[in-house]
Amino acid sequence: MKRNFKNIAIIASIVSGVAGRLLFSTNKVIGTALIVAGLVGAIWTYFSSQKRRVYDDELFDEIAKLLATNGVGNPYTKIIERRLSKVGTHKNVFAPLDKALEINPNDSDALALYVLIAASHISLQRLIVPENDPAYKKATDKLKRMIEHGIKLGKRLAEFYQAKGVLSDVMGKHKEARSCFLKAAQLQPGPFWRLLTCTSYGMEGDHLGALSEVEKAIAEGAKGYLVDYYHGRCLACIGEFETAISKFQDARRARGLFYQLTVSMQEAYYYLWHPIKSSYWELLSAVYVFRGSKRKALLHVGMAASHCLLPMLIPLSRLVEKGAKRVPILRDS
Repeated sequence: MKRNFKNIAIIASIVSGVAGRLLFSTNKVIGTALIVAGLVGAIWTYFSSQKRRVYDDELFDEIAKLLATNGVGNPYTKIIERRLSKVGTHKNVFAPLDKALEINPNDSDALALYVLIAASHISLQRLIVPENDPAYKKATDKLKRMIEHGIKLGKRLAEFYQAKGVLSDVMGKHKEARSCFLKAAQLQPGPFWRLLTCTSYGMEGDHLGALSEVEKAIAEGAKGYLVDYYHGRCLACIGEFETAISKFQDARRARGLFYQLTVSMQEAYYYLWHPIKSSYWELLSAVYVFRGSKRKALLHVGMAASHCLLPMLIPLSRLVEKGAKRVPILRDS
């Protein structure tokens, strides 16, 4: 009954507002009254909905606490697990995990998900924000504490060592990182740990070592867009740009675009001397990084502009050189 009354009130508000606008030109008093009535109804509907949402959130929190404390599982963790099982870009994943850990700070499932996502996020942030950024340092310190707490709990250790390895790489401790990845592989066998080791070698500047790791992962059965992307990145680092672009395109078809892929594409096209294509991918990089860092986005735009100008500047410089050779004072400059 209450729900029906609310629905009737919503419809009446809409009808009142529309009728008021239609009558306003002929009868301003009645028109104004109907518009005000419609506005009041809309405001009441909004606050009623907000109140209901707050009630639903509180109810869900209490149910989640009840289930977690009785060992049934944490609904907030399950929400994120289900969301991450779907392919695509995922936003606002930390809020439900924070809720899960607020209910149970020792929830290994929530902790493992949190540190893996946070490690990936910090690894990306390393590319777009200054190292002395206070928010970046705060997030790094928090992640370190959470990883150590997760390891002490003794569950899902493979995930915690993976996250610890990624964080160690970000901090420049590459040998320590690879040691963590090896521990994770011993706890959870499979080829994908080699992709993390591949990244570690690449960050250290050992590009042949990185290529060897990704090729071992492929030989052991690793497949997917990440394998294609990592393989392409390693090939680009040793100068195999055309093959690298083919791998990047495979990754794009399987996953769609993401920031690291756009950056890798622009670099490969630039070194193949396709400056216009390179500038296109540079602009896409600016779009993908804009929300994370306006400064980095502007740098990408500036680089794209310079790549566009290069094809015009080179013939111009040749003309200047020819002219200079005909002027005695400039001939040897």
